[in-house]
Amino acid sequence: MVAQPIKSFKFSLLAASLSGVLLTSSIHANANDQVYSLSLPASSLDQAISELGEQTGISISINSTLSENLKSHQISGTLSVEQAIAQLLAGTNLKYSKTDTGYVINDNGVSDPVAQLPDMHVKAVETIEVLGQPIERSSSPTGLDLSVKETPQSISVLDANFIEYYGLDDIEDVLNNSAGVYRYKYGTSDDTLFSSRGFYVNEYVKDGMPAGFSRGQEFRLDSAVYDSVEVLRGAAGLMAGAGEPSATVNLISKKPTRERLLNVSAELGSFNHKRAELDASSALTEDGKYAARVVLVFEDSDTYVDREDIQKQVIYTQFHGYFGAQEQTEAALTLHHQKLDHNGVHWGVPIFNTDGSRTDLPKSTNLASPNAFQNREHTGYTFKLSHQLNLDWQLNGAIYHGTNDLDSIFTYFAFAPDPQTGKGLFGIDSLFADEGEVTTITASAIGRIELLGREHQINITYLNNETEYTNVTYEKETPEGRRAFHPIDSIFNENPARGINAPNMNQKIMDRMEAVDEETLALSTNIDVHDQVNVIAGIKFYKFKQHNKNYTSWQGHSASSSSDDGDSKYLGLVYSPTDTLNIYASYTDTYKPQPGLVDINLDPIEAITGQNIELGLKLALFDDKFNINIAAFDTLLKNVAEAIPEYANSNPIRYRQVDGANSTGFELEIAGDITENWQLNASYSEFSLEDQQGEDVNKEAPRKLLKLNTSYQYNDWRAGIGLQWNDDTTVNVLAPRGVDLGIPAGTRRGSLADTKQGETLISAHLGYQVTEQLDVKVHVRNLLDESYYDTYGFVPKKAGSPRTWVINANYKF
Repeated sequence: MVAQPIKSFKFSLLAASLSGVLLTSSIHANANDQVYSLSLPASSLDQAISELGEQTGISISINSTLSENLKSHQISGTLSVEQAIAQLLAGTNLKYSKTDTGYVINDNGVSDPVAQLPDMHVKAVETIEVLGQPIERSSSPTGLDLSVKETPQSISVLDANFIEYYGLDDIEDVLNNSAGVYRYKYGTSDDTLFSSRGFYVNEYVKDGMPAGFSRGQEFRLDSAVYDSVEVLRGAAGLMAGAGEPSATVNLISKKPTRERLLNVSAELGSFNHKRAELDASSALTEDGKYAARVVLVFEDSDTYVDREDIQKQVIYTQFHGYFGAQEQTEAALTLHHQKLDHNGVHWGVPIFNTDGSRTDLPKSTNLASPNAFQNREHTGYTFKLSHQLNLDWQLNGAIYHGTNDLDSIFTYFAFAPDPQTGKGLFGIDSLFADEGEVTTITASAIGRIELLGREHQINITYLNNETEYTNVTYEKETPEGRRAFHPIDSIFNENPARGINAPNMNQKIMDRMEAVDEETLALSTNIDVHDQVNVIAGIKFYKFKQHNKNYTSWQGHSASSSSDDGDSKYLGLVYSPTDTLNIYASYTDTYKPQPGLVDINLDPIEAITGQNIELGLKLALFDDKFNINIAAFDTLLKNVAEAIPEYANSNPIRYRQVDGANSTGFELEIAGDITENWQLNASYSEFSLEDQQGEDVNKEAPRKLLKLNTSYQYNDWRAGIGLQWNDDTTVNVLAPRGVDLGIPAGTRRGSLADTKQGETLISAHLGYQVTEQLDVKVHVRNLLDESYYDTYGFVPKKAGSPRTWVINANYKF
C-alpha cells in the first residue's frame, strides 16, 4: 500500500522520529530486510513462492502438500521478502519462520518448522534492478490492480531515479519533462500553468486522493518527498474530481523501508544556489513491525533577476505499522510541510514602447517595488489503513487534510515607456492573502471473483472531498474609488519602482470565498473475457455543491449557491496478441459543473462533459525494461454554456448548451533501457484544437511538443542530455494607445494576437561514481544560453533563465 504526505510543525516529533530512524537503523541492516522491486503475477501459491525466490535470491521452503490448490493474487511494488511472503500467505492457514538460510513456510499448528521436511526448495541467483525503469503499480484511473501496460490510457511515470539524475527539484521541473505536457508562466503571483492536449491541467492527487487546488501552488512542491510522479493524460473522471479532460498528476509519496537507508546530498550552483537534503529510513523495532522515514530539504538561492531570492524548507515524515500474524493490516501516518519564500518577485517588463517598438531590456531588470514578496506554505496530513481480508479481498480507508496558503505583495504596471527616456509607466502594489483548505475521506474495497472459470476484479470506492478557497486583495484607491497608480522612474534605472508604497490591511478591495463539497461513489471492474482480451469498465456517481461569496469595493457584496449531480463513465478494451504487445481502445470522461447558470426555462444547466476517445498500443521489450506507447485521441467538450443572444442582457442571463472545443491528435512516448548502459525517455505530441466553427482556440498552447532525455553509462561515468522543443504560439497582447501595430485582433477585448516564438532548450548532465557510497553530478541548464520568454502575454513579458549550472554531491551511508 502506498501512503501519503502530511505536515507537522511539531519539531520535537520530527526529531524523535529522525533519531529513532538513525539509532535503530544499524540493528536492521540484515540482508533479509532488504527491499526489492517485485512483480508477482496471480498464480498458484507454489509458483508465486518460486518466483519470489527467483526475484530476490532468498531461499524459501514449503511442503507442497500445504500449498496444494492454494492461489495467490498479484503482488507488485517495493517490498521486503517478509512483506511479500506475508501478502502471499494472507487469508491462508500458513505461517512463515525465519531460518539461518532463509524462510520456511509451515502450517499454523506446527511449532517446529524443521518437523516438516520440505519437498520444494527455491534458491535463485540475486538479481540487480536497473534504475529508472517504468513502474508497475495499481492503476490510478480505475482503482483496479492493473499495471501501466494493462491500463487502456496514456500514462507517463517519472521515478525517483530519473528525477534525481536529471536534478529535477520540484514538481514543476518534473512535469516540464513529462510527455505531452506544456508549461507556461503567467504574471499574476508568478504562478505556473500546465496544459495537455490543449486543455489546462487543474487536477492533482496525492497517492490517488484528490488533494489540491487549481491555483498553481501544487506545482511548486519539492520533489524530494515523492517516489514517483505519474501523469495520466486525457479525462480521469473516476480518479479525480471535477476538471478538464487534460491530464491528472498523481504524486506517489516515499514510504519507510525496513532496512537502513540514509542519503545526504548537497549542491551549489549559479546565482548563489545552495541546497541540502537528507533522506533517512529504517525499522523502529527489532521485529520490523514499525518503520519511519524522514526527508529534510533546505534551499537558498538568488536568481538572475536583480533583488530576487528564494528560500525553501521541507519537512516530511511517515510512520508505518504492520499488524497481525501475517501483517495483513497496515497503517501509515504522514506529515508534510513546505515553506517557500520568494523575495523581489516581479511581473516582468512591458512588451512595447510608446511608439510600438518592442522593449529590449536586460534579463536582470526588476520593476517590482522594494515591498514585493511571495510566501507560500503547504501543509498536509494523511492517515491510511488497509486490511487484507483474505487472498482475494482488501479493504482500504484514508483521510487527508491539507492547506495551501499564499501571502504576497505584487507590483503591477500600466501604459508603456518612452523608448528614449524609459519613463511613462505607472505602478501599484497589490497585497494578496490566499488560503486554501481541503479534506478528503475515502473508503474502498478491491477484490477478485471467479465467474465462468475466469478471475475478474471489482473495485468500489466512496469519496468525500471538501475544499474551501479564500482570496482577499488590498490596494490603495483614489478618493474616486479608482486604483491609485504611482509614477515609476525610468526603467533604465536600478529599482525604478522604489517610490511605490505598500497597501495596508484597511484597504480591502476584493474578498472572495469558494466552497465545494463533492461526494462520489465509483464502481469499476476488470473482466477477463479471454486469455488475450480484457474489458475495463467503470462508473462514478457524483453530487457536487458549491457556495460562493464575493465582495468588491465597487460592487459590494454578493453570494450564490448551486448544486449538481450526475455520473462519469469509463470503458476500455485491451487486446494482448503477444506477451509484449497490448492494443487498446477506451472511452473516458470527466465533468465540470457550471454553477449558477440557467437555461431558457430558468432550470440549472448540466455540467460540461469532457469526453475522451483514445486508441493506442503499448509495447514492452527487453523484459519490460523498454516501453513504447503510441496513442491517438479525440477529446470533445459537450454541454458548454453559451448565452442566448436575446437573453444576454437579462437578469439572470439565460444559456443554451452546445458542443465546445474539440482536440484531436496523437502522442508517441518511448521510455526505458535500450541497452544495459543506455537509457532513453523521448516523446512527441501533436494536436489540433478547434471550436465548432473550425476556429483555433487556446492558441497559447503549442500544437507540437518534443521532449528527449537520454543518458549513457560508461564504467563509473554517466553522461546525459535533455532537449525540449515546441512550435510557435499565439498570445493576446495590449498595444500602446494610438499605435497601429499591424497585427490581427486577439480573443480578449481590446487585445491583439501576437506570436510567441517557439523555443529549443538543451540541458547537459554528467555524473561520476567516486566510491560505492559517493557520487557527484553536474547539471547545465539552457546549455546554448538561448534567449526566450517564460511569461509573454497581454501586458508583461519575462525573460527565461539564462545558462546555469549546479554541482551535486550525494552520499549513501
